[in-house]
Amino acid sequence: MTRQAAWRALGFVLIKLWARETQTSRHRRWVVIAALAAALMLALRLVAPWVLGLAVDALTGERAVGFAMPLAVGYVALWSAAAIGERGKDLLIQRAMEDLRRRTALGYLSRLVDLPAHRAREVNAGQALDCLFRVEVALPVIVTGLVFGLLPLAVQVLATGIILTLNFGAIYGVLLGVTVGAYVLTLRPSLARVTRREAHANEISRTTMGALADTLGQLECVKTFAQEPAEIERLSQRLHTRYVAALATAATAQATSACQMAIMALGVSAMTLFAVGDVMRGAEPVGTLVQINAYLLQFALPAAMLGALVSQVARALVSVDEHLRDAASDPVAQTQQSGPVRSSLHEEAGEMGARRGSSENAPRIHFDQVGVDTAEGMPIVARVSLSIRPGEYVAIVGPSGAGKSTLLRLMAGLTLPTHGQLHIDGHPLDSASAAALRRVTGFVTQDCRLFDRTVFENVAYRAGLPDTALPDAHDVRDEFTRVTAVAEVPQTIAVAGLSGGERQRVNIARALWGRPRLLLFDEPTAALDALTEARILSRLAHERAGATCVVVAHRLAAICRADRIVVMEQGRIVDIGDHSALLARNGLYARMWQAQQADLIAETSA
Repeated sequence: MTRQAAWRALGFVLIKLWARETQTSRHRRWVVIAALAAALMLALRLVAPWVLGLAVDALTGERAVGFAMPLAVGYVALWSAAAIGERGKDLLIQRAMEDLRRRTALGYLSRLVDLPAHRAREVNAGQALDCLFRVEVALPVIVTGLVFGLLPLAVQVLATGIILTLNFGAIYGVLLGVTVGAYVLTLRPSLARVTRREAHANEISRTTMGALADTLGQLECVKTFAQEPAEIERLSQRLHTRYVAALATAATAQATSACQMAIMALGVSAMTLFAVGDVMRGAEPVGTLVQINAYLLQFALPAAMLGALVSQVARALVSVDEHLRDAASDPVAQTQQSGPVRSSLHEEAGEMGARRGSSENAPRIHFDQVGVDTAEGMPIVARVSLSIRPGEYVAIVGPSGAGKSTLLRLMAGLTLPTHGQLHIDGHPLDSASAAALRRVTGFVTQDCRLFDRTVFENVAYRAGLPDTALPDAHDVRDEFTRVTAVAEVPQTIAVAGLSGGERQRVNIARALWGRPRLLLFDEPTAALDALTEARILSRLAHERAGATCVVVAHRLAAICRADRIVVMEQGRIVDIGDHSALLARNGLYARMWQAQQADLIAETSA
């Protein structure tokens, strides 16, 4: 990590630490009080050895014996106050740190959620959580290490050096300066090695957590193909690689710390021997030896951990720097618009509970030579031009891999065109207008993604209800009853035990919530039996009245009543028409229809 990167990471932490306070966050107050408490504790620790030395002098007859007990009591009181105050200070620091972690985590997660829709698939949950965890751990290390660790320690070293020099001779100040100088000289080269290895270990940790999340997310697939041993071996290798990298970083840090502790021990030993020599020659009383020893101990004990503390701060800065670099590479959803946003889309987003009525508010969709390529440049959709009228019911059919689902994702703004332009009501569809369009769009996805929540929470997800919302509220209950009846959602609470068909029905009900103006269905009934499919399709025919509806289907019988049917092959539109016209042309659609009818006759005969 470069010096510039370290300063950037440190600046980010300090800005976050001193961010504007809110009604629920008084972090500035807590930090200031903790800093004042730390200063007070430092003063108590500096005074306590002096009082102890006076008490020893009183006991040895150097001073009035009557002062021995009060001085001893004062020494105990000072150290007790310092110890108790440290706990109070730590509590204030902990409160500020937890608030800092909360605000940073919220900002990090908000940035991920605000990513443009077409980048949502790029987010790896395991890697994202690993980065968030490391940043959350790093923040308290940096703040407590710098503000409440290194800074007080520097003041304490300076104050100890001044006290020793002024009261006991310049030799002590010189020895203390040499010790600290040698300590710092060994610190600089080690930090470069530690930060390099920390960055390498972090990258390995990120990929490991990504692999772990992938395995756990597809655990049923692992079980299906009986690949438990292979997955365990794969994860074991990754975890071992992470272990080796982390051990290398820790070994470098500990070796440096051991060298620095040896330097500190030599310096403290030299100063202690000088003090013993002064007492033996009668140049100083015994109390002076006690004072010097007390000052050296309270300096040496925290200073011995200075190397480890600096190393921890440097490693924490590496994690924060990686977080900042990730943030810089991920543009948020609020990108510059390429055209005006249809204002009625925003207005309609607030009318999700109202009836659609006519198709006047339904969007008009136009593809103008739209193409989508893979990262390798292979075409998925090739130069598609298509206009869909408001309120029209359009079906898209074709062989697997023809680009049908990609067209739906383009309409929802979940995929961006590589070539051409997609227009909604005459305006180019960009990130901002696509977000507004999705608020009035019901999308039934083919993979049927549901949250690990209740059926009600999944069905009502489009409504954006708070966690405190109850399903027995009048308007919410009515809408929940309506959409679940249309989709025949089972009367249950959790989604965990639902079958594939039942999950698909929950998916359909969620898309219908609020009577959206645009309905996009990607194989909506593929997981349903024929009778259930027929009933739901009959109800959907009523539900789509007044909305623009686009359906992708393999079962041609499910879409034969569409206003128009778009036939795709190899990413291109090869035919368009209604069911009768397409059959009369005897093209790809007719061949697909005849094949499915033959299969149906064969099944019936069997």
